[in-house]
Amino acid sequence: MKHLLTAIAFLLCTFPTLFSQFIVNGKAFQSSSTCWTLTPATNGAVGSVWNEKKINLHQSFDVSVDIFLGCNDADGADGFVFGFQPVSTSIGIQGQGLGFSGVKPSIGIELDSYQNFDEGDPAFDHVAIIKNGIVNHNSGNTLAGPKAFGNNANVEDCNYHDLRVVWNASLKKLDLFWDCDPLLSYTGDIVKDIFNGDPWVYWGFTASTGGANNEQKFCLKYNTFLDQLPDTTICVGGQVRLKASGGISYKWSPTTGLSSSTIADPIAKPTNTTLYKVTVTDKCSRQFTDSLTVKVGGNPVEFDLGKDTTVCEGQVIVLMPNISGANYRWQDNTTDSIYWVSKSGKYKVNVDKNFCLASDSITIRFLAPPSVELGMDTILCLDKKMILSVNAEEATYQWQDGFTQNSYVVLKPDVYTVVVKNRCGESRDVIKVDYQDCHKAFIPNAFSPNGDGQNDILMVYDGGNVKNIKTFQIYDRWGSVVFKAENFKPNDINVGWDGRPYLAGVYGYFIELEYKDGEVEVRKGSVTLMK
Repeated sequence: MKHLLTAIAFLLCTFPTLFSQFIVNGKAFQSSSTCWTLTPATNGAVGSVWNEKKINLHQSFDVSVDIFLGCNDADGADGFVFGFQPVSTSIGIQGQGLGFSGVKPSIGIELDSYQNFDEGDPAFDHVAIIKNGIVNHNSGNTLAGPKAFGNNANVEDCNYHDLRVVWNASLKKLDLFWDCDPLLSYTGDIVKDIFNGDPWVYWGFTASTGGANNEQKFCLKYNTFLDQLPDTTICVGGQVRLKASGGISYKWSPTTGLSSSTIADPIAKPTNTTLYKVTVTDKCSRQFTDSLTVKVGGNPVEFDLGKDTTVCEGQVIVLMPNISGANYRWQDNTTDSIYWVSKSGKYKVNVDKNFCLASDSITIRFLAPPSVELGMDTILCLDKKMILSVNAEEATYQWQDGFTQNSYVVLKPDVYTVVVKNRCGESRDVIKVDYQDCHKAFIPNAFSPNGDGQNDILMVYDGGNVKNIKTFQIYDRWGSVVFKAENFKPNDINVGWDGRPYLAGVYGYFIELEYKDGEVEVRKGSVTLMK
């Protein structure tokens, strides 16, 4: 299929992963593009997530985060810290240390869901601003708090809560908001008093459990640390999906080239390089702004991998987009300008040149020459039929009598031949089928148990067709059973009737025979006992 390099460049393909620069430690793991779980609901767990780049505390910041502190209240623990420190991107002490204890110098926003009274905790879930990784409120390292979480002291309620942290660098003021309401504030020269004049710190989240536990997780909604809407480039005639997040309403400007100006992820198709701005209003009626530039450049280029095709095994197909100066990436991440194909599959190439992206794919199937095997010559029982079945890709079939289907029903003795053809070759096979009576068994109509060695025992004779004699019974004239044997093989002199101690005369028999082909036959008749 022919494609123009005017490529529809969506966010997933052209924007960098916005939150890929986080260091994840311990039990923590990333659950989505903007969300992380710090601890599972297991005892003795600890996890941390730190951004790998330091921020400058001489600059103000604004962060909005959804916090989930678990579903276990009475037996839940231990809590979160949203912290700042210049030391490393590792992890602190677990349990009541919240994964932040021991990190010095530091400042942290403690979201504590367990009451450790030996550390001065109040008798409710609480928030505090602490320094130097010391969560003991009796130590003099608590800068603000501890304080309850608004009107609801219990935050282990199985709900996400909105935490907003605002640092005003000029006023040296740190403000905390919980579910839209002001919660705690601290004013002080953090850079000077805590970090010895060094404004560059890492930022991140830690959490832990101890003898009690909770699942503890967070999602970033808005922050001024990261370039949440990075600039991008599309080619002439292309389009890109913009993506903002964290709000309940959005307002983009200018509206030129946008599919909508009031949704989080409009498609932008500008004809010229354009700076787009978005105002995001969150559930607390707060407004945040961000912007990005969509640069338009590059020229459309045509390329075509061709139509899906089928070729014979042993051939080689060469795929050549043949675009000078372009970069290539095939489905297996190879980057050559040509691709050699020798086995069936779907082959795809992404091509970029001068900011333009495009892709094409082709399905190639390799056809094998037919191979046919009817089996060994065989002998069938008289009342049986046999189906000869042949399967080959894209093949035609020709049997000895002109029949052209892939299955042939054998009903009589004969020599059967099939020729199978497709575009890559042909094959033939022959099978001879004979028939025989598979239900032969002989029971004498008289015997003379006189000890002369001839016809002394009444038994069942067989030439190889009987698998098992299920029942062999002899009756006298009044219907009484005088002899019975079960589940034995034919031709066995040890399993037969010697006529003793009965008088000469006519006796009836009942025999149930099981043949090797699975058929079961019941025979009834009479036999004369001669003396």
